[in-house]
Amino acid sequence: MLASSRKWRFLFVVYSETMNRYFSHLHRFDWLLFGAVLVMLTLGMMAIASVGLSHDPADWSNFWKQLIIAVIGMGFVVFGSAMDYRSLQGWSRLLYIAGIVLLVLVLFFGRTVRGTKGWFFVGGLTLQPVEFVKIFLLVFLAKYFSRWARDVDQLKHIIL
Repeated sequence: MLASSRKWRFLFVVYSETMNRYFSHLHRFDWLLFGAVLVMLTLGMMAIASVGLSHDPADWSNFWKQLIIAVIGMGFVVFGSAMDYRSLQGWSRLLYIAGIVLLVLVLFFGRTVRGTKGWFFVGGLTLQPVEFVKIFLLVFLAKYFSRWARDVDQLKHIIL
């Protein structure tokens, strides 16, 4: 019985420390930027809804798909803002290589949508790997230029 109560006490302490760290992050969160993103998201959703209303009968399927993806995306924003971005430095090369692999895979296994062969169909969702590669490239270049910041004016760093 004593070991069980110690285990629960330990879990409670770890949980409360984690929640304190998370809520202190929310105190420093850029709410103005988040609000601006929400306004832009709302305007985009209104535009999608108006397109759906222009059909007879009204077609809400695209609106609901976008709304689900928007909610998931905003969850990623809140979660990602709590993460220490410096922890991605060690993953920069692996992410870069994964991005190249994704782009090669889409050449062979991708599907063509509106004349562009750049889509994966996973379940009922369509994914463009190039959107992930943009983020991977951003992480890789941030690591690269933080390492070579003083020599960035040399030709070899500009070409790479």
